[in-house]
Amino acid sequence: MSLGACGDCNIEDILRIPPRNLGVRSFPGGIKIMTNTQLLLEDTGGDVWKGAMALGHFMVEEFSDVLPQSTVLELASGTGYLGLSLSVRGASKVVMSDKECMIPLLHANVLLNSPSLDLNARTIEAVRLDWNNQEEAISRMEEETFDFIVISDVFYEEEIVEPLI
Repeated sequence: MSLGACGDCNIEDILRIPPRNLGVRSFPGGIKIMTNTQLLLEDTGGDVWKGAMALGHFMVEEFSDVLPQSTVLELASGTGYLGLSLSVRGASKVVMSDKECMIPLLHANVLLNSPSLDLNARTIEAVRLDWNNQEEAISRMEEETFDFIVISDVFYEEEIVEPLI
């Protein structure tokens, strides 16, 4: 079962998080995600959450006709599962963003998935973007435009909602 190509799959199949093997989760469709338990203890971004999987499935199912020509900005990417899955499914450019402490994990997951990413045909990058820093966020948004801005599994703490709005 690949992301977005399961037709009659039920939600439990779509949202099944595979077990870790030496810190790496291997998902249907060939996506591999390195997790980080220390980051998970300090924050929520060190593992894959079901909301990212659900949003990835929804994006592929609903926007498969335009996704290959699209640019995507993912806010609070964590491990990068959502951005990587959209890139593997054909988004022309994906910018995954998060706080500074998450960038090494994002880079590791891009590298881990590089055999599945056609980097000659599309671009994927991981950048620091902290929406608590309004100047930085506005500056990044003025640098380029995106067809989709996606975010998942983020609003666990009330104090991070207001700066985003």
